[in-house]
Amino acid sequence: MKQLMLGCCAMILVFPAWVSAVTQTDNHYAANKSNGYIAYMSEPETLVIEQGNSTLKREVHLPRVHQAAEFSWSNDNRYLTFTTHNQHLWLYDLHLATLRLIESMPSTAPESKYSPQWSNVGDWLLFISHNQTEARPRVYSPLRKHSYALPMSADDFSHIAWANHSNEITLLDFVGKRERLASFKLFGITLTATDARSLMALKN
Repeated sequence: MKQLMLGCCAMILVFPAWVSAVTQTDNHYAANKSNGYIAYMSEPETLVIEQGNSTLKREVHLPRVHQAAEFSWSNDNRYLTFTTHNQHLWLYDLHLATLRLIESMPSTAPESKYSPQWSNVGDWLLFISHNQTEARPRVYSPLRKHSYALPMSADDFSHIAWANHSNEITLLDFVGKRERLASFKLFGITLTATDARSLMALKN
């Protein structure tokens, strides 16, 4: 057993033995190799964030949440995003210990993934927003606490990703109007259509 310090309170929690050995990210937990933090659901309604083998652990209460997935750490080590019940997209601020709901899918929307991706600097989150009729990419700014729609449908491309070391978003097999990409400017974010070979070069 290890103590979890939350402000002035201490809680005794039992953690599974495999947690200290996590070295990768999958759909149900997230390990951040650069800062050593690991996030996972330890039980229904309980998100646990711990740092390696140290005693630093945080417990985040998620009312009525029994399933979490799509965990993703920002590259500046500050933010953790995850989804619950394939419907809600959340952001946890590690510095402020605050939890914010970014987006919710309508209960009538087809079951889909948000596919969250952090920019290389860590100041923008790219995700796919869904409603009853269409899916559309959006970017969220933790600083501004607001999300912005990109000028296209998710049907207009086969893949979307951040280019390395910049706030450029690349779109593979884009079939929309490229003039809309060239004219798009949002707080330094740019959009570029590319082919498969160029996209692989950007990600390597």
